Amino acid sequence: MKKLFVLLFVSLLVLGACGQKEEKETNNNEIKHSDMSYEDQEKIYKKETKKLSKLIVEFGGYFTEGYDEGKNSNDSESSGEALAELDEEEMQKEIQKLYSKIDGYEDKTKNLNQVDKSIGDNASKTLKTILYLSERIYELENFKADNKGKETAYDIAFTDTMLTTSSVLESLSYEYEKLDADTKNEELGEKGNETITDLLAIHNDLDHMEISDSLGILVSEFDVSLSDEDNKILSNKQFRKKNNKILVTETPDTSKMEYNSLVKDINENSPEFLHYEHSDKMVSTTEYNNVMDIRNGIVAPDDSSYSEEEEQDTSSNEDVTVTRDNVMDIVEEYEGESLDTDSYTFKEPEQRDDGSWGFAFYTKDDELAGSYIVDEDGIVTKFDEDGIEE
Repeated sequence: MKKLFVLLFVSLLVLGACGQKEEKETNNNEIKHSDMSYEDQEKIYKKETKKLSKLIVEFGGYFTEGYDEGKNSNDSESSGEALAELDEEEMQKEIQKLYSKIDGYEDKTKNLNQVDKSIGDNASKTLKTILYLSERIYELENFKADNKGKETAYDIAFTDTMLTTSSVLESLSYEYEKLDADTKNEELGEKGNETITDLLAIHNDLDHMEISDSLGILVSEFDVSLSDEDNKILSNKQFRKKNNKILVTETPDTSKMEYNSLVKDINENSPEFLHYEHSDKMVSTTEYNNVMDIRNGIVAPDDSSYSEEEEQDTSSNEDVTVTRDNVMDIVEEYEGESLDTDSYTFKEPEQRDDGSWGFAFYTKDDELAGSYIVDEDGIVTKFDEDGIEE
């Protein structure tokens, strides 16, 4: 898999050798597009989508060409040799040109509030995801070339990069498939639509669960001492943050406590550079499931005793010590959503004589609306304004 994507990346950078012409454009955003008529907004959208389509065919074409070359190549040395021949300064210039063109589309269409931009926006996000991946591969390949003996660390970071990219492409693909095919051909052109479809289809070769299992095996084999600088280079935290802004998810519906429990397991059983960040709010089912795959791959890659029942147990509060700091989190998990602080005022939790915790909530008119009691085992009981259990 690594060879495949390095070859893919090298083929992509042929763009630099092809001498892309940087179009000089005035970036005048003083016109308030939101005040324009539908017809005028549509003209702008079509113009910008046409330019985006040209970039898709050119940029995406090299990428898919490299992808096919990598899948069919048996030359394990060609990728490293080609990478070594790249001029880093020129490469960075080409990447910035690509970012600039994608940002140009986003800047000039972001205030078009009367036209449906679903197709153009999805295509823009797909290109940006592929560009993030290409840039990150280059960084990791440079680390590998400069750090003989640390290949396992590189393998772990690389595999984690693939997991993130797979999740984002899958979410974008699901949304793109729902859009009208004729409209996609009309707005992006048949070649542009075909290229985006091919790029999104890459996730089919990146099964999230299988890659998570591979990550777990790599982590179990890791025994290399790394410097602070090594950990900084290998960490994918910033890469994940950028991709998470693109990831298409459902409305958050999963407790942050459940999610953070998985993150805790990952971080306690993996090298520092692989650590994931805890969430301070509810997460979507997609985000939870992705982290669950990674957690299972790392914590129990060969543990057949890990069962569905044990997975379900992670959502219970049996081992949770109820405190002033987490009692409201437990109530949010019970309700399945965040507390409605816009409509109600929630009083500070207080511990009762029996060890349980309770707090009341009031309307904005300062009228009692109800209360909660959480016992020492984390069991929640809700009462209405009259003190009657619901």
